[in-house]
Amino acid sequence: MSDQVSSESAEFTLVPPPPSVDTLLARLPDVVATNGVPTAELKSIVTELQRETAARFKDVRQRMVRVLEEKGVASAADLVIAVFAAESSTGTNNAPPLLIMPESCPEPVNGVELLDGLRDEFKRYLALPNHAAEAIALWVVHTYAHDLANNSPILGITSPAKRCGKTTLLTLLKSLCAKAIGLSSLTSAILYWLIENEKPTLLIDEAETFLDTDELRGVLNSGFSRDMAAVYRMVNGRPKRLSTWAPKAIACIGGLADTLQDRAIEIRLQRRTKNETVKNLRDVDRCIFNTLSSKAVTWVNANQESLRKARPEIPEGLSSDDRACDKWYPLLAIADIAGGHWPATARAAAIALRGKTANLSKEAMLFADLREIFTKANAQKLPTTEILKYLASIDERPWVSFKHGRQMTANQLAQFLKRYGVEPQMHRFGRRSARGYTMGDLAQAWERYAQ
Repeated sequence: MSDQVSSESAEFTLVPPPPSVDTLLARLPDVVATNGVPTAELKSIVTELQRETAARFKDVRQRMVRVLEEKGVASAADLVIAVFAAESSTGTNNAPPLLIMPESCPEPVNGVELLDGLRDEFKRYLALPNHAAEAIALWVVHTYAHDLANNSPILGITSPAKRCGKTTLLTLLKSLCAKAIGLSSLTSAILYWLIENEKPTLLIDEAETFLDTDELRGVLNSGFSRDMAAVYRMVNGRPKRLSTWAPKAIACIGGLADTLQDRAIEIRLQRRTKNETVKNLRDVDRCIFNTLSSKAVTWVNANQESLRKARPEIPEGLSSDDRACDKWYPLLAIADIAGGHWPATARAAAIALRGKTANLSKEAMLFADLREIFTKANAQKLPTTEILKYLASIDERPWVSFKHGRQMTANQLAQFLKRYGVEPQMHRFGRRSARGYTMGDLAQAWERYAQ
């Protein structure tokens, strides 16, 4: 009898319930002190929180951020938002947003003073190319007026190497843009969740390390035009429309992917010289950033109708390039409504930052460069090694940092050209044989694609 009871008891052994949200929150400080960033514990809290109310969501998320900040965890708010994005079902929870707009100013705001103030802050902490501070200032205001525009240009922040100021610029943008969140890695699912639930300004860093999937680039590309800013995915067995409409800044070493660059206003950073002095962000007065953010909210709110109906005149230097017009249209609208020197300043920036190659695709650049290589060498055929060496020597071209910051390889060149019916062949070069290309192979592609 005793054996039977023992057997039956084993079948009904009680499993203890999972720890409550409050218990998990109470453990957080000790976990951080022992293990650092408590990603697993944060995920557990989010999982348990799915059963609770929207008001409870808000309270717990704020407590999570507060605990992490008190324990010195960097970017605590961004970490909590990313965990919620990863663990929550896409678009199904009703939690209130954690990112909020700054409060508006009690007094009217002068648009010229607002833009001048933003421009001056970027110049104070960064050694920027000519016209870059003005373009960034306009883009910051655009993040507040985003839903009043039909197009949303990406702010492309590129540099040839580390320590050129990308982190400083992203830090400034995070303090000044509307509901900004910084991300150094990203998946499509998190992107959908953030846009659907937080409607943030996305500040994407180190894009060269992870932004190489067609799906993710396609999602970011689709967010350029309001009419096309959506994708459809199966959610719980049904197709669901997911918005991709959000302002985005993307920073990387090297160059942006072709399709992203085509939609971007590019800011090309360089390492500072000894003669260029800037202030350190350690000395920053956060009250200035808060005031500028509040002014941006106030100014945009006061000019909503004008921004929605704006039809800015396109400068002659851009009028032949439809994509360049689309990129600068919302920024020119902001400049025109602000008035003062800004209409002329914005147009000068648009023409200057368009650059020599900003409107060229990589295909057009590559074929133009290949034609120049053969012309300078005065040769009918060249080995691949010599072509690659020359490509890597050309300034302001993406070949030296073609992928993940590394120089274009022979295989990458072959794959690139194969789409256009051009493939390498074995040729004799003096006493040796090597793979290479001939002018005859490339002639038709030059005619069609080189500019």
